[in-house]
Parts: sequence; structure tokens; C-alpha cells
Amino acid sequence: MNIRPLTLHDRHAWSALLAVCFERSPEQTGQIIDWLQKMDTVIAWGAWDDDQLAAQYACLMRTVWLPDGGAARVGMSLNMAVHPDYRGQGLIKRVAAPVYNTVRDCGGVAGIGFSNAEGVQVDKHSKSYGYQVIGRMQSLLALVPPRRNTTQLVLSEQFPPLDLMSSDVHTSPCYHFATSYATLYDRFAAHPFRQYHYGIWQEAGVLRGVVVFRPAGSRVLHGVSLLAALGDDLDDLLCHWLSALGDAGYRYVHVLASPHASIRHALATITTLLPLPYSRSPFYLTTKPLCDDLPASWLDFAAWDCIGGEIL
Repeated sequence: MNIRPLTLHDRHAWSALLAVCFERSPEQTGQIIDWLQKMDTVIAWGAWDDDQLAAQYACLMRTVWLPDGGAARVGMSLNMAVHPDYRGQGLIKRVAAPVYNTVRDCGGVAGIGFSNAEGVQVDKHSKSYGYQVIGRMQSLLALVPPRRNTTQLVLSEQFPPLDLMSSDVHTSPCYHFATSYATLYDRFAAHPFRQYHYGIWQEAGVLRGVVVFRPAGSRVLHGVSLLAALGDDLDDLLCHWLSALGDAGYRYVHVLASPHASIRHALATITTLLPLPYSRSPFYLTTKPLCDDLPASWLDFAAWDCIGGEIL
């Protein structure tokens, strides 16, 4: 078995493997590979049996802002895939190890991931894989207040014009992934086949904030899933957004968040926020330390500000 890095020159075999493992078309998986390459540096290694790509593991380099205002680079775990004909041979360990060595060489201090329940079992029972569970993301339901007809925010299926974008305008006292209007565009508006909706708050030609969401629920009870929000006043942004949702007939907002997510706190100041005790697809924030001097707070879930839209 030949273990080596994957590049876009391997796109055909790479997309074919992902298509088999994730039940998508090779066209879609190829589009995903291209899309991820535009977001940041993708580090991927594969195991080859002659011309057959048998397994792959990939990380996306990301920047995490630290509570003290500094920044750190991490490798966000994207996906692991083993062709059905090659499972049970320990290939993931062989391709994951060089990925994280490369992440470390690129200045990464840790691996970061959002694991589902099945992935967490792998994390817990694999010493060589080395991931630790930081905490479980919490599923929450926010009620949309009665209509106010006072909103200055527009609901749209189009992301705001690129020339209105500015740099990061919202900070958090917790660990959080670096976010700007440009990264929101790359993450959501540039996705090759998923469609998202946006709440756009603009005043006097200035973009005050953007909310990213998807309609959810049934024909009878209309709701949305909140995926991201960025603005110079998060409380006012979400207040305007909820008002616009009420005018549009939506009745609830579902959000997946860490306990001290800034979006969660902002929603709680505006409307009733209810924790949902059960989730059919729970997600966990996990990490793989790659250096010896990470602060103890790195493993404290209360120190993280995350939301469901950051799950790739």
C-alpha cells in the first residue's frame, strides 16, 4: 500500500472514493473537494493500491481566536473514508498520522472536529487516533416573538454584495473560529449545491450584520435552523432578524450551540430559549492536542463559542 499526500491531481479517484463512502455522486464529491480548497489549506493523505484509492483522511486548516485576543492555527477534521473492499485493515491510522504531522508542521497546535455519536465511539476507543471529547453541542429552540413590523432587516436568498463586506466585526471572550463576512460567503454562499437563506441588516449603505439560516419544520409549523450570525451588535441583529421571521410567518428557531456561545446568550435576552433534551443526531466538539503547551482551558467546553453552522 502506497501512502502519500492527495492533491487536485488525484481529484478523479478522490471524488470516486468519497462518492462510494458517502452515497453521493462523484460530481458532487468533486465539487466539495474544489469548494474546500478555496476555504483554506486542505491537508489530505491517501492509501493507494496501485491505481485504486483505498482510503483517505483530510483536515482543513482553520484559525481559532483565543480568549486573550491571540490566534492559533488548527486542523479541522473533515472526513475519513475507506473503500468497502479495504475495510478492517487499519488504513485510517496510517493515513491520519501523516495528516496531523503535516498540520503540526504548518503551525497547527491541535486537531479540532465535530463528531457524531458514531465518531465519538471511535474517538473513545482509539488510542492512536488521539481525539478527546470536549463536550456535546446543545440543541435549543427559540420562540419567534409576535410580529412587530419594526424590522430594518431583509430576508433574502442572496448573500449581500461583496463590496459591502468588512473584516471580523464580532469578537468573543471564548475560543472561537475566526469569522468574517468573507468566510461566511465562502462557507455558505459559495457551497456548490446547498442553498441557504440570509438575514441582511443594512443601514445607509453600511452592512451592519448577516444571519445565515435554513427553513425547517412542516407545512403547519414553520421554523428555521440558525447556522451563523455576524454583526457589530449581535443582540440588535438577532432582534431584527426574529422580527423579520415573525413577519414572514416563522414560529421557531432551532440552533445547535455550545453552552456559552454568544449567539445563544443573545437569543436568550430577546426571547424564550428552550433546551431540547433529545437529539436524533448529536454532535460533539472534539480535539487532538498536537503540542505540549495548550492551556487547560482548551479542554473546557465552557471556554468555547461554537454554533452548528461551523460543522462542515
